[in-house]
Amino acid sequence: MTDTHTKDIDRQIDRQKLGWSLGQPFYQDSCVFQRECERLFPNQWIMAGHIAQVPDEGDYFLFNMAGESVIVLRGPEDAVLSFSMSAVIAAANSCIKIVANPYA
Repeated sequence: MTDTHTKDIDRQIDRQKLGWSLGQPFYQDSCVFQRECERLFPNQWIMAGHIAQVPDEGDYFLFNMAGESVIVLRGPEDAVLSFSMSAVIAAANSCIKIVANPYA
């Protein structure tokens, strides 16, 4: 997002009347949505699913929102765990580097 887009969004926010419905750009502007994805979603709890979707150890499902994927799985001792797919991919790449044959 460019500085121009950011300033335009800031102006729209400043013009917004408290207690009134949001203007069309808040619903239709892709830059507004991108800014929400960057600033709002990473700092909030988001319901990805229900615990019943992972009843047994090893069960999992994927949750996608705003271009981000999360894997939710049932772990040992009845724990429910979640990981962003970017973290899973980074971990997998790091494991591949660790176990790779340096002589190949």
